[in-house]
Parts: sequence; structure tokens; C-alpha cells
Amino acid sequence: MVRQTARAVNLRILWFGCLLSLLLLSSVGLAQDLELELGFNNTLVADSWNPITLTRRDQPAQTLILSIDQGTLREGETLVTYRQDLSAANGLDVFEDDVYIPAWRRFSWRIENAERVFASGSIERREVNAKPLTLLVSARPELYLGSFGEEARILELPFSSLPERVAAYDGIETLLIDGTAPAPTLESISSAAVSGVSILLLEDLPESHAELNLLAPELRQRLGAGWIARTSSEGVKATLSMLTPLETHSFTSALITSDLHQRPPNVSQTYVVGAAGVYALATLLLLRFFGSAGLLTSFVLAGLASFGAWTWLRPSSPQLSQTRTLLVNADLAYVKRVESLFTLPDVSLALNMNAHPTDVRTYTQRGDNLELTLPRYNEVVLEHRPELTGETLRLEGQTLRNLTDTIMTNVYVKGLGNQLDLEAGGRLELSPGEEPELSDTYEALLALLPDGTALAQAGDTTHVALPELIFLSETP
Repeated sequence: MVRQTARAVNLRILWFGCLLSLLLLSSVGLAQDLELELGFNNTLVADSWNPITLTRRDQPAQTLILSIDQGTLREGETLVTYRQDLSAANGLDVFEDDVYIPAWRRFSWRIENAERVFASGSIERREVNAKPLTLLVSARPELYLGSFGEEARILELPFSSLPERVAAYDGIETLLIDGTAPAPTLESISSAAVSGVSILLLEDLPESHAELNLLAPELRQRLGAGWIARTSSEGVKATLSMLTPLETHSFTSALITSDLHQRPPNVSQTYVVGAAGVYALATLLLLRFFGSAGLLTSFVLAGLASFGAWTWLRPSSPQLSQTRTLLVNADLAYVKRVESLFTLPDVSLALNMNAHPTDVRTYTQRGDNLELTLPRYNEVVLEHRPELTGETLRLEGQTLRNLTDTIMTNVYVKGLGNQLDLEAGGRLELSPGEEPELSDTYEALLALLPDGTALAQAGDTTHVALPELIFLSETP
């Protein structure tokens, strides 16, 4: 009897051990079927838009959550949350997106559903770095490390899994391709250049990379806010010194000027004092001639006057918004957009946009909706995710072309001065003009743009046409 009991106990222990092993194996397999890459090779650039890639295989419906505390020890927690609901993955599923990552005090992520947490992790504060990256798409990156200087933040990408979205390259400064790794797509190179990246294509690219030359028929040329250049491995450093990239992050502050902020109009103090004086005189006269009935009448007049003033001064909407858009053109256009939002009552908003506040505050990006709470009589400026679009304004030598169906005004060329208005679909021969008093936006932008750049206005949109690249020295 004792022997049978011991045998039963051993069987139970064996079954429990097998069950525990299966659970451990299944959890290991589950972890291996979830892979989250933040930035490029899990390297982030703070205060920039960064790509994220989540690879799943045979997973149930889940939610990806990034929690970023950008507060300070003195002011406390200021939480930025990114949430993305993912449907069940039958087989292989790859989710890609671009997320604005501010400088953080704490950064954690997890993948979960209502039943459990499938995976989680964190990034140390010591890894906060806002310096842009230099990407080397090469199987032998060591050949080029000395061409970028000691302060360059270099990341090696032996396999060219480059995203095809402009915002993904917000934190990238330079991209070098030598043809020893698999060829990137034309879309990824176009997106990188438009975003402001300096792209170097080394000479003698293999046949697999031949289509990349379609983007750079000239030895050096602009594309969007960036440029593409072909050079030798020995000429990388010299080429970089000749071509200065645009400070695309500074475009945001150039668009945030005093006229962006739209608030309800204030009543002049003269009107307020005058109205108070008239009311006081009317009240005295009513009391003098009608007594208590006059006092009651003065109260009725005060109520009617208050109602009339509120009706007259009340804004048409409880939220007032104003948008400024910048398009930087060179064959394609880089789009930067900021929006000022002012609220009268305190309100919780769910805005259909991918954007982030330009100041430090708590918000949530839930899919394509930005959620934030604004106190009463408060304003926030939002920076939208950068985009790519077709060319709207083109410089062809001394000719400026309007490629839209809207008239452009306030045409100005850096180095030439003011020009005539540009009709929809029209052409304009450039000539020396007067130097007018420029708007704050123009003043700020011209400090960031090279000589020969043309600017034009259409409503709340500023169109910029970059000049061609001109070299006075021998090309390396």
C-alpha cells in the first residue's frame, strides 16, 4: 500500500514537472515570436521622431504601450504614452510606425492584453542622446569611420532594412551606401533625402544598386530638404565639408511666431471705462427720478448689457486653432506643420493627428489620435509629424515656377529681394528687387536657408524653393 502511494506521488511529480516544462518552453517560444526594435538597431535619437518595428508571429490581439516620463525630480512626472492596438497575428505580422521620443527620465515599454503581459523592457536614462545619427549601410563600415570626425554618432547597418517614411529619418544626419550590403529601395532613399539627410552613394555601385542612380543623375543634387551625392571612398570627408545640411528641426521655431497665437479679442479699457461711466450715470438718474423701481431697472439693464457684451465678444468656437505649414521644395517637398490650439473651458481633446506638443506636458498618442487635457484659457502648440508631398515651387535657373493652382504672394529671393506675385501655374523671371520689411517667419527662415532660395506665401502656407548646388572647386 505504501509502495503504491509512493508511486502515485512520483507520477504526480512527473506530470507536474512535464507541465511546468511545457509552460516554460511555450513562454520562451512566445518571447522569441515577439521582437520590438526602437529606432535604428535599438538606438534612439531624443527629441526626434524615431521608427519603431514590432515583429510578431502567431500572436493574439495585443496592445503595444510606450511610457516615457519627461518630467524632472523637482516638477514630478510628465508622462508621454504611446498606445497601439494590434489585431491577432496569424503567421508573420510586422507593424511599423514613427513615434516622437522626447528626452526622458524613465522609459519603459510592454506588450499586453487583458489577460497578461507578453513582453516588457526599459531604456536607461544614460542612453538619452539628442545628437543625430550617421548610418553606414555597408558590410565593411570600418573603412569610413575616419571620415566623419570623432564627435559623429555612427551606427552600422550591414543589412539595409531602411524605412520608407520621411519622419523615420528625423534624427538622421548622414547616410552612406557603398554597395556591399543589399540595396535599399528607392522609396527609402527618397524619404531619407527629403527629410534633410545627406546621402552619399559611393562610385562603382554594383548592378543591384543601379536604380539608386536614378535619384542622382547629377553628381550632386538636392532632393527635398536634403541632397544626394556620388563620390569615392576617399572623397567622403571632402564632400561632406562642401555640402551643409539644412537645420530642419529649426524650421519649427521659425514657424512659431507671435501671429500664430490666436486668442479672443480683448476689449479696450477705454470702452470698459466709458460703459461703466454711462451705467453709473444711468443708475443715479433712475434712482433720482424713480426710486426703488429705478434700482430694479438698473439691475435689469446690467443683465441685458452683460448678455449683449458676451454675445458680441464670444468666440465662434470653444477651441480656436491656427496652422502654419512649410514646404521645402527640390523635386519633392518636405512638409513641416505646426498648429496652435487655444481652449476657453477646460477640456479633454482627442485630435485626429500624429503630433506632439512643443512644450513639456502629459499626452497620449493612441493610434492616429492625439489625446491631451487642456486647462481653462490655455494654449498648446503642436508639431505634426513630417511628411512628403509633390513639388509646389521650382527654381529653374533664373525662372521661378508655381506648380499649384493657387496664387502665391510675398515672393522673395534671398540675394535678389522682393519679386512680383506668382500666378497659379505661372512662371516668373527673377530680377533684382527692393528689400521690404520681412515677416518674422521669413526672417527666421532666411537665416536657415542658402543664398538664392525663393520664398512665397499662399494663405497659411510658406513655399520654399531651394537653388541648385553649385561647386566652384574641383569635385573630389
